[in-house]
Amino acid sequence: MSNVYINERLLDDAGLFDFPELYAYIKERYSKPLEQRMQPVPIGDQTLQQQVKNNYDIIYASNEVFEPPVPNAITKLDLSSQLERNSFLASSGSDPQLIVYGDRITLTASYATT
Repeated sequence: MSNVYINERLLDDAGLFDFPELYAYIKERYSKPLEQRMQPVPIGDQTLQQQVKNNYDIIYASNEVFEPPVPNAITKLDLSSQLERNSFLASSGSDPQLIVYGDRITLTASYATT
């Protein structure tokens, strides 16, 4: 099987032969050799390839021991300065909700005054 046959078969299965302009664009764009298509993506003063190499060197080539972050690690937050105290008596059958926002936490519940 030739590569051209496989590509044309995939394009046909994807329905791209129904759109001749799109098929011509894809065929023209990807008919270039791979070396001509792969251009560095600039990111500030670096390129993406250089950034990947730097990250690889940091992780694998340095003498430092790389410690990956722990997934779902418990983070202790000190929210005492943001705490507002309001006393209330929750009524029976109420379903309190604790809602966490980026900058505050809210506890809501139905209550009855006594």
